[in-house]
Amino acid sequence: MFIMHVLKPGVKKSPLLKKSLSVLVILLFISAPVFQSHTIADVATSGSTFIDTSAFDSLQNISLADDAFHNSTTFFHIESWYFDAVFEQNYSMAVVVTILQRKTTGFVLEGLYLYKDTNLIAHPRKLMTFQQCFASAEQPFIKLGNATIITGTINESAVWTYHVSLEMDGQGIDLQFVNITKGWKTDIRGGWWLVIPQLRVTGHIQLNGETIPVSGAGYHDHNWFYLYTPLIQKGWQFINVAGDDLGVTMVKVMKNRFVGESITVLNQKDRDPSLIPSDDVHFLVTEYMVDHGRLIPKNFLLRVSADQVQVDLTMVTCNVHYVKLPFLNYWRYHLRITGTITVGSVTERIDSIRISELLRFL
Repeated sequence: MFIMHVLKPGVKKSPLLKKSLSVLVILLFISAPVFQSHTIADVATSGSTFIDTSAFDSLQNISLADDAFHNSTTFFHIESWYFDAVFEQNYSMAVVVTILQRKTTGFVLEGLYLYKDTNLIAHPRKLMTFQQCFASAEQPFIKLGNATIITGTINESAVWTYHVSLEMDGQGIDLQFVNITKGWKTDIRGGWWLVIPQLRVTGHIQLNGETIPVSGAGYHDHNWFYLYTPLIQKGWQFINVAGDDLGVTMVKVMKNRFVGESITVLNQKDRDPSLIPSDDVHFLVTEYMVDHGRLIPKNFLLRVSADQVQVDLTMVTCNVHYVKLPFLNYWRYHLRITGTITVGSVTERIDSIRISELLRFL
């Protein structure tokens, strides 16, 4: 890896280079951490609720340009395109392309994370200079070197389709993501966030040179924020629940461990997404565990009782992977989610595994 090569003993480094590389290590890996496999252990059982001090107040429709590259000509910023999928063949994956950039200066990191039965089995990554990247400002289109990584289009029926393809060290993916529910965007503390919460995924993964056909359920987001973001927030917790036609997306942006802002969105097939009033949302941590010396949530309940919307979901951790970086703790969860989502007279039963995350700045 480039950073480890530059930081290795015997390579002379100026103080400015050391500081710059430290910032790069911290911020690039927020969206693409290297995980260690870890077996969870029951440690404590208790309940805690999250105090919502200032809810997000709007969702906005998205366009291809929203999911394209946003060039920064003033301050350095971080921009990431993230996709994950849980496959019917008991594999799952996450892929991220992260750009740290100002004008023509910066770096690009691509990372692929492949799982079998929720256990991490491969995680190839590649770091390149921004000059080796082409990112369109008109549509989702990213090319690294000679390889096209992400292409996004919309047809006349407003169906979003992404082709995501990459290969590194004998590991790779070649997948098509087609949206089931509509995407949306919203401002967050220090940046903004674009989400397409439910997509159908087909294609294949490559493991040690072997090609494996896969199909399943996917998720996509795209976020943008300045380098000062860790100074104004403690971290975040993200959960996405998706059925065949109904789903819920929830994120907590934390000012401290227990106080912050949250957003909960109802996603429906063939309908616009809608914000659920925060007073109608009850998110409860029912059990904690100690992981790498930190007390973190393990199991959750999500209850919504709103006009025409009822949600009753139990979330149990199957597996969690941890990364420790300077000033940063990051956990990626595989959650078993069961329960019901009801909108009007329609009830959908949920019983699936989904990927979620918890990030804490120190």
